[in-house]
Amino acid sequence: MGGAVGKIRIVIVDEDEVMRHGLRRTLELEPDMEVVGEAPTGEKAVRLARTKRPDLVLLDTKLPDIDAPEVCKRVLAQAPEVAVLMLTGHLQYEMISRSMTAGARGYVLKNVEIAELKKIVRSVHCGTSFVDPTIAPQVVAAVKTAAKAADAIRKLPF
Repeated sequence: MGGAVGKIRIVIVDEDEVMRHGLRRTLELEPDMEVVGEAPTGEKAVRLARTKRPDLVLLDTKLPDIDAPEVCKRVLAQAPEVAVLMLTGHLQYEMISRSMTAGARGYVLKNVEIAELKKIVRSVHCGTSFVDPTIAPQVVAAVKTAAKAADAIRKLPF
């Protein structure tokens, strides 16, 4: 990988240029972070994952061309070592489920404080999963519901 030794190499994917620019400026203030690319679309994000080989992709859930969970899958197919952190302005439980199933390591809301976002980026880069605390109860409830359904299916007499 290129870049300075020890830096977390990040690609920012968001259709909003102002958001991408703000994230870049914020993250690059950190001595251990380097933004190696920006993409306004899912297609460009997949290309950047292949060519730039980032450590982490910060992926908005609202893209103009490809569904974000599909982008996550394609990025990980190109570069399985990449950590994908979903960034969203909206609570959409189906999107959370599909993103995590696609391989995303985290899901954070855009109203997160900057200092907290930096901590989350570092944590996800190190292999930890993250689910925004405001949606964690719903995620736990969904997992419990899925586990009960799987248990019920296992008990069927066929």
